[in-house]
Amino acid sequence: MTYRRPAGTFAAAWTAIARLVGADALGISASRLRQLSNPMRGDSNVLELAVAADAAAARAGGGTPIFDLYSERLAAAGVRTPHRGTVGAGRAAAASASLGAALALARRLVAALEDLTGPAVQPALVRA
Repeated sequence: MTYRRPAGTFAAAWTAIARLVGADALGISASRLRQLSNPMRGDSNVLELAVAADAAAARAGGGTPIFDLYSERLAAAGVRTPHRGTVGAGRAAAASASLGAALALARRLVAALEDLTGPAVQPALVRA
């Protein structure tokens, strides 16, 4: 029986892979590859869960650990891919959080120093 595999689904992605490289390139049987591309089976449930987990982690400020690992593994395999979204979003979120914490600390230090010494003196602009 033929099933519809709408664009943007893992079943459609498996079907594209089957057409591009075939089962032998993946080290699996053709039957198993057909199973993976069958939208009526639950073979892609773990992939859907990974997307949901990364989305939840990103909303909580923790970045996208699964996506980041997946990107690192592709890079280790010598593959560079164009991404539609933000690449390394987890690292970017972590860097942004670290920068925000550092700036907050700097503001607290400046406030503490001003409490001890008075407000910082602003240099006068020199006009030529």
